[in-house]
Amino acid sequence: MSVKIELHPEKMPLLIIEDNGVKTTKYVYADQIIDMLQSSTGGKEFTSDRVVLTSPALPQNTAKYAQSEKGTNYLFITVEETTHDVKYHDFSFESIPYPKMVFAFAVAGKTLISAYVAAYKDLSLRDTSELYRFPYSNVYDSGKLCYWTNELVHDLVQLQTFPYQWREVPNNDHIYFSGETNKIKDTLYNVFDMFKNKPFDYDILTPMNTTFGDWSRLFINNN
Repeated sequence: MSVKIELHPEKMPLLIIEDNGVKTTKYVYADQIIDMLQSSTGGKEFTSDRVVLTSPALPQNTAKYAQSEKGTNYLFITVEETTHDVKYHDFSFESIPYPKMVFAFAVAGKTLISAYVAAYKDLSLRDTSELYRFPYSNVYDSGKLCYWTNELVHDLVQLQTFPYQWREVPNNDHIYFSGETNKIKDTLYNVFDMFKNKPFDYDILTPMNTTFGDWSRLFINNN
């Protein structure tokens, strides 16, 4: 029996097994390859100077990265709590607070095909971290963004500027529901007016009833 592993920069590793003239192929994850190598050495740690698998260059604060068999790239990028000037209809609000957030991106070729966002409270984002709805407008309860620019993604590092550019787009009342999008039963105008020039109040966040681990798996499976 012979075992061969083919690596491709835009696909998962391909495992090729030949046994008595019968060839079997399947795509595997990097950790599966490591497990097989360790098993073949009797459980001892496998060391080699040769790199088995590397990811492409990724944006800063990438919390998770995955790639499908078809080559679709999935990235999850964290953004620290910040403030940003907001344009809302004909009004402008200075220093509106934003919570800690995680953005999810699916990139096929050079096209951003899906973008999501959620808020979180934990000091560091883990698979067990509870997620919360984005507290303002233009985001569905699943975290899906209702809009984003269609510029070409020349490389994945380019996506690290996406959160800033997205916050620059003027706000409206699309997909904002008083008492649901956040826990405050008031108009979005009054919410912006209430929180301008203040730190973000995490008590207003509405739970999504999911963890980052479950949310990220669902995003990958559906995109």
